[in-house]
Amino acid sequence: MGAESNVRLLRELCLHGRHISATQLAERSGLVRNSTRNALNSLRQHGLVVEEGTDGTRLFRFNSEHPLGDSIGQLFGAESEGFKISSQG
Repeated sequence: MGAESNVRLLRELCLHGRHISATQLAERSGLVRNSTRNALNSLRQHGLVVEEGTDGTRLFRFNSEHPLGDSIGQLFGAESEGFKISSQG
């Protein structure tokens, strides 16, 4: 679960906060499509990502109800705030 691609997608899903397509996730995270799909599959297997829709319109979102959901959300939220503060300073 700690692969860099998994962390990058989790970060994007947490900060995005809504449903998002695999293509958009790939663009936002800088991953190639195949790496994005593999990471999404891994995160889904761990219950951290929920997939909804049909084959032509699959969308993904962070599963905030996962037992680690609050901790993961707080981690990426704090990370994001830290980047904002350091870029202002």
